[in-house]
Amino acid sequence: MEVVFKEKPNHYKFKNIEGQIFNRLTVLGFAGKERYNKGSANLWWCECSCGNKTIIKVSISHLTSNHTVSCGCYKIETRTKH
Repeated sequence: MEVVFKEKPNHYKFKNIEGQIFNRLTVLGFAGKERYNKGSANLWWCECSCGNKTIIKVSISHLTSNHTVSCGCYKIETRTKH
């Protein structure tokens, strides 16, 4: 996936979260807006702090609700072994 940064909207309701850290993800920049059948979501490019240099595209709602906390490394680390 190619990382392309988009220009941030100038709308007064737009929340700029660039540079903020959510769990293991650091927000690098705006990735654009994605439309769904019931609305739309602002997407952000985020880099995981696990060391894999993984960059993923995440919606702001998934970041603020802790739905997405890493690139997938956290799930692997916390997997229970029986």
